[in-house]
Amino acid sequence: GIGGAALFSHDVRITSRDFDTGKETVFTLQEVVRPGVRWPIIFGGFRRAGFLAADGPERIIVNYDFNDPAYVGPNPTSIVSVDFDYVVANDFKIEMWSDRQTGQRAQPAAPLTAEVIDSSQPALITLRRAEGNVTDITNLQRMRFDYGLPTANLVGGFTIAGTGLLGFDFYGEWDRNKRYLQYPNAALFNEGEKHKVSSETSDAWHFNVERQDFPWFVYGEAYSIEAAYATTAFLTNGVGEVQYDNSQRHFYEFVDDNDDQDRFPDWIRFGSTQDRAIYPGWDQNNDFITDFNQNDNATAANTIPDYDEPFLRYNVDRPEFLLGIDLNNNNWIDRFEDDDLPDYPYKPDRRGYNFFGGLHLTPEARLTAGRIDEESQMTDAVNQTNYALFTFDKDYPGLGRLRVFDMLKQAKDTIADARREPTPFVGAPIQPLVRDILPPSYMRNIDNYVREGGALLLALGPEFSGVRSLFHTPLGQVMPASPTGRVLERGFRPRLTTMGRRHPVTTELLAVAGSGDQPRWGRWFRQIEATVRSGITVLRGPGDTPLLVLDRVESGVADLPVPEQLQGKAGHHLFVAAQTIGRSFFHDSLDGIFRELGLFSGRQDVFADCILTLELPRRDQDCHLHQLASSGPAARRLLMQHADIGEEVVDGGYAGRHLGAVQEVGIAPKPFQQNIPLYGGFSQSLTTAKFWAKYKGRPIILSGNTDFLSLLWQEWEEEAKRWGHQVKPGDQACWG
Repeated sequence: GIGGAALFSHDVRITSRDFDTGKETVFTLQEVVRPGVRWPIIFGGFRRAGFLAADGPERIIVNYDFNDPAYVGPNPTSIVSVDFDYVVANDFKIEMWSDRQTGQRAQPAAPLTAEVIDSSQPALITLRRAEGNVTDITNLQRMRFDYGLPTANLVGGFTIAGTGLLGFDFYGEWDRNKRYLQYPNAALFNEGEKHKVSSETSDAWHFNVERQDFPWFVYGEAYSIEAAYATTAFLTNGVGEVQYDNSQRHFYEFVDDNDDQDRFPDWIRFGSTQDRAIYPGWDQNNDFITDFNQNDNATAANTIPDYDEPFLRYNVDRPEFLLGIDLNNNNWIDRFEDDDLPDYPYKPDRRGYNFFGGLHLTPEARLTAGRIDEESQMTDAVNQTNYALFTFDKDYPGLGRLRVFDMLKQAKDTIADARREPTPFVGAPIQPLVRDILPPSYMRNIDNYVREGGALLLALGPEFSGVRSLFHTPLGQVMPASPTGRVLERGFRPRLTTMGRRHPVTTELLAVAGSGDQPRWGRWFRQIEATVRSGITVLRGPGDTPLLVLDRVESGVADLPVPEQLQGKAGHHLFVAAQTIGRSFFHDSLDGIFRELGLFSGRQDVFADCILTLELPRRDQDCHLHQLASSGPAARRLLMQHADIGEEVVDGGYAGRHLGAVQEVGIAPKPFQQNIPLYGGFSQSLTTAKFWAKYKGRPIILSGNTDFLSLLWQEWEEEAKRWGHQVKPGDQACWG
């Protein structure tokens, strides 16, 4: 977003050594650059007053290539250290890569650009990151760091604990993590150089205290774990190489991820056995079988949870109905969560406190109230939750057990807490990661709705290509293509494919596409790159990448919404995939959406296999509105407005009938009003004139009364400005 990394200056100090004499020489940046040329090579960023900015998805890549002809410094084989000196500000993150940082993929060739990094995905190592989400340069600072590859990891600390101190029990721990690095020159090892050249330090601590004084109780905890705090060491292979992005073969963990507290770690590491049965909190009888699928075992597998079996199990409820506390507000009880993080007492990059107190109303009933206030140290995300909890648990002889759980929360939580779906049965594959966006049950309901013939409306941005993409939710199962992670940002005109020119959904676009290579519609400015999994591609973007993919999902239809205009600069795209037969779908839902957007069109109760695309373009460019035609028996028509073709009524339907009339017309959205003059009805009334001023409609006047005209002009102009319209002299009215 706005206020990304700001680079004010950069410098480098290169130290070389004569291994015969032991003499070391330090070179500055000016001394190693050939006169008249630039080195290092910098890609990306926007020039601002005094600094280079990387706002939004923009990145600044600084290439130090010692084989570049512009470099005239010491021979790379004699270099023993490289020190960087940067002045940075705002929300920065500094990552480092060299051709000695091997990974699972082929090494990219220098120089690196954003596109090369996205395609080759080198094994980057994070060195520095700003705290918070500063956007006003108030954290301007000088960053100095050495380049080196990890050689060792050290964790040390102490604990303190006590009981019965003034009635309180307490426990505290402080740990320091030091990560050692060394410049990758084999001559240093031959010289017997010490293990350490430079190091990075991170701290973690927590302290909690409690007191029980029946019927009262109180508990408090404070904690902080820095984002860079790590308990991971790297392992070499047989030839001494490390793949820094291969966690399964080259990572060794001091602290494992074992959320279900069994004998196997949850993640896969070298020398460990993969845990294929992960259900934290779901095995209270300790039989190594989930309590929600008790008739499942390795001999006779059963893949259906007990709550979905065609028989009653009174002690089994759906996970959504279980009683428990969810203080990270990701719609899943905390003790049932399975994440991909080491089992620290608290998650990394968190700092805050949790405090609660209460009383036992009776031996069976308890009332609790508390507050959690934590923040992400590297972003501006927070979790501020006030909560109150009432529990009642009592056994009634001869009747049974009565349990009551009621929790009230007031939450402001912008910290994402991803988790994995629990293992449903023995031998199930590793479960997908559930992003903390919306409850998975919500996504599954949408998925089922589409499969049963419903509609899907998506308003997407670059986040669709990121780790929090909707594709990584249950909703991704109905999407015909998967994002690659790349976002293409340049102007282009979408093109119909060969199938798109024949397909009933897009065939109507031939009227505006033209027969040449350059379609007559306006340019788009951003596309989310994706790989087609199923369906057919009817529109393509730059580099022949799929832009609109159509697919039938059981009883429904799905499309891939991969294009996205630059927000605030080039508008938005909305996509609708619908398959409704014999129901008044548009009457109940989509028609309301279009009316909210200021669009009015004919409504049909029977509508099948429809793909609609609405484009709200840049305010300073030509405006146009398209409907991709319907292929059902009912035609849906919209007024198309374009600078080149004027106004045209598009009619869907296989017959290709052109009805030649607009069923309904309303006030166009604001972007369209700049190019579409609107005239009000004949008027000699201020009330009527002011009504049209709301929509910037110029009232038609037939009057010679100059006093009345002056008053009307003034009132109309003031009313128009009140609704956000810019009025030029002479635009207040017209004569008819």
